[in-house]
Amino acid sequence: MPSVAEPEQVIEVRALHKAFGGQAVLRGVDLQVRPGETLGILGASGSGKTVLLKHLNGLLRPDAGQVWIAGQEITRLSEARLGPIRLQLGMLFQEAALFDSLSVGRNVGFALYEHTKLSREQIERRVRDCLAQVGLAGSEQLRPVELSGGMKKRVGLARALALQPRILLYDEPTSGLDPAGRAQINGLIRRLQRELEVTAVLVTHDIESARQVSDRLALLHRGRIVLSAPPQEFFRSAAPELREFWGEREQPWNIIQA
Repeated sequence: MPSVAEPEQVIEVRALHKAFGGQAVLRGVDLQVRPGETLGILGASGSGKTVLLKHLNGLLRPDAGQVWIAGQEITRLSEARLGPIRLQLGMLFQEAALFDSLSVGRNVGFALYEHTKLSREQIERRVRDCLAQVGLAGSEQLRPVELSGGMKKRVGLARALALQPRILLYDEPTSGLDPAGRAQINGLIRRLQRELEVTAVLVTHDIESARQVSDRLALLHRGRIVLSAPPQEFFRSAAPELREFWGEREQPWNIIQA
C-alpha cells in the first residue's frame, strides 16, 4: 500500500534558540503549522510567546535554528529578500500599533500605498472591503483616538488583511478587552479562517479564547514546546508542565468539560 504523503507545513520552526543579554528565552523550539490551521500558543508571562511570533515574520533573528515559511527558510535572508515573504503575512499586534496621526482608512491602506502599484481608487475600495469584513464599514475618516480598545483591534485586523495574506499572526488579540470585545474578536478570527482559508498562529494567555478559536493548542514552557494537541485533548492532559502552567489558578474544569 502506498504511503500517505504528509501535508505541507505552511510554517515550520526547527530547534529555534534565542537569548537576550545572556538570558535564554527560546531553548530549541520545534513547531509545525498545517495549511488552513489555527494554532494557539499558550504559556506563562515571559515564556517567550511574542519572541517566537516575531521570529515567524523575521522581526527577530534567532541565535540558532531555522524558520520556514511556505517552503522558504527565512532566518538568513537579507531584508530585501524578506520583503516579499513578509507580504504573505499579516500581523495583529498586541496594542494594535496604529499610527495616531493617520485616519483609520490610511492606517488600513498603509501597506497598500507602500508596497503595491494599485491606484488610489483601488486602494480605497480595498480599505472599505477590509473594514466591512471586521464590522467597521464607514469608519475610514475616524482617528485612532476616537476608537475604543475593541475597535482599535479590529482596525489592526483590517490592516493585517489588506494585502490578502496567506498567514495571519495574532499577538494577544483579546488582551485589554471586556467580555463583549473578546467575544467579538474571537468570532472574527474564526470567521476569517473559515471564509478566507488562512493559516493562523496566535499567542495568548486567554485560555477560553484559545479554546474557542484554535484547531490545535501548544504549550510553550521554559523555552520549548512541550505539549501540542487539539483543545479537548490538550486540556485533559496530565502533563506536569501543564499543571505548572495552571499554577495557583483553579484548573479550568468548565473548559475541560466543554
